[in-house]
Amino acid sequence: MDLQNEKTFETCNKTLAEMDLLIGFSIGLNLFLSIGIIGLNCFLIYHFVWKQTVQTHIDAAGVSFSQAIRASEFARIPPIGIAVIAEMGGIPLDEVVSAYDKDSMERRAIVYSIMGRTAIAKKFVDQYRSIFMSKGYEGEETVLTTTTTGNAK
Repeated sequence: MDLQNEKTFETCNKTLAEMDLLIGFSIGLNLFLSIGIIGLNCFLIYHFVWKQTVQTHIDAAGVSFSQAIRASEFARIPPIGIAVIAEMGGIPLDEVVSAYDKDSMERRAIVYSIMGRTAIAKKFVDQYRSIFMSKGYEGEETVLTTTTTGNAK
């Protein structure tokens, strides 16, 4: 009986050793897959949150630029058109001229009102001198010089 007990004991030890190996393999595989799934979830969360944030910023920039384009359309109306519209609205010519004069002095304020006081707007005003920033509205010099010579008479 001792011999049979020893064989049974050895068989049990072999089985336990194989089970230890399988348990260790299962734990390792489980850890590897869990870390992989956590990593995939982190990547997906980062990707979708980042993408949404970028899209939000792009949409905000689009709104600013569309407002700037709409405002620039008014800059294309010739001064005589502005004078006629003002006359139809009951606004005196002196008030129109003073508005042109004020705008010629406050171009930065116009850009900031359109784009907001952001770093991009400041860089635009300081570094990228446009015709509007340096010369103003189309025909503005005509309005200002005509009215100053007209007032001098």
